[in-house]
Amino acid sequence: MWLGDGYCTGHKISISINSEEEFYINKLKEIVNKLFHRKLEIRKRNKSCYECIFSFKQLSNFLSLNFGKYSYGKNIPEWVKTINSNYKKNILLGYLNSDGCIYKHTKGYYQLCYISIN
Repeated sequence: MWLGDGYCTGHKISISINSEEEFYINKLKEIVNKLFHRKLEIRKRNKSCYECIFSFKQLSNFLSLNFGKYSYGKNIPEWVKTINSNYKKNILLGYLNSDGCIYKHTKGYYQLCYISIN
């Protein structure tokens, strides 16, 4: 989800999440606590969006160096093609949850789209 709706500033990692998507906020709290032993700071940005923030220097550096910065500067690096299929699937699922959609076409088939400046 960071790839589509996140950014890094210094050592801080931020992800914007729709206020109606409490599942993702709770899941992010759980992951940040379990993997990084950090507390997730949640700030209300506006009526429909929360900013979820935590600080972890190594992860912030990794994300910025490998995936880029800011919405217009991010990309998925070539080395991602060689990682375990399960990890690739989860990168795409997180990106789908942030900047993608799946809908049923009138002809009966499903279509998956990613709409992003990234």
